[in-house]
Amino acid sequence: MRALLYLPIVVAMLLPGPMSQRKINGLWGGQGISMEATDSGATLDFDCASGTITEPIALDSAGKFSAKGRFARQHPGPTREDDDNAGQPAIYSGVVDGENLTLTITLTKNSEKVGSFTLAHGKTGRIRRCG
Repeated sequence: MRALLYLPIVVAMLLPGPMSQRKINGLWGGQGISMEATDSGATLDFDCASGTITEPIALDSAGKFSAKGRFARQHPGPTREDDDNAGQPAIYSGVVDGENLTLTITLTKNSEKVGSFTLAHGKTGRIRRCG
């Protein structure tokens, strides 16, 4: 009879509950890309572009994520009045495997895949500015 009193507690302990989501933080870098991630998103620098992730980068149980942001291409020379400095809406998706991150950027307007990048945690990106 006493065992029946504890049954609901044991069942509750075994049921899957909300897991605290892991977030990407810190400096990540690779060839042609550098990313500084915080609890609220990230800023990215590329060889000839810049980007922002405008929401937390939360990993699922498999280390995958998808987050909204913006991506802006840059060009050499002076800035023109009609330049789109704010960029275009984009989806930043990827997977973290240990200290490595594979990141894919896709523009939401036309589903154009900007590219895929491999970054390492704690590394400085190797950026060559447009010129």
